[in-house]
Amino acid sequence: TIRFAKDLDLDMAKATITTPLPGTPLFKKWEEEGYVISRDWSNLNLYSSSRKLFIHPTLDWDTSEKYLLEFHRSFYFDPRFILKRILYSFKNKRLFSDIKHFLGTKW
Repeated sequence: TIRFAKDLDLDMAKATITTPLPGTPLFKKWEEEGYVISRDWSNLNLYSSSRKLFIHPTLDWDTSEKYLLEFHRSFYFDPRFILKRILYSFKNKRLFSDIKHFLGTKW
């Protein structure tokens, strides 16, 4: 998946850990199989871990989060992406804003 995303020459990429959202077939299946451990949806955040809501049937959370972080780091720290982004930012007079955003991101 990482190689595929990088080969597409995208402007940005987003990956997440599969989350069984209420009302979906995946939620129904995982709930029946005992993988849904909470219905406290205040813990739902599609941009970070949902480990308080469910147990993944085949991967532990540490492994899932490791590969998610690897995906983002590999994509956004690729020299081709960095050069393309710098040129875009310079052309659109966003270079300093983009640098500030980059430095404020938790990698």
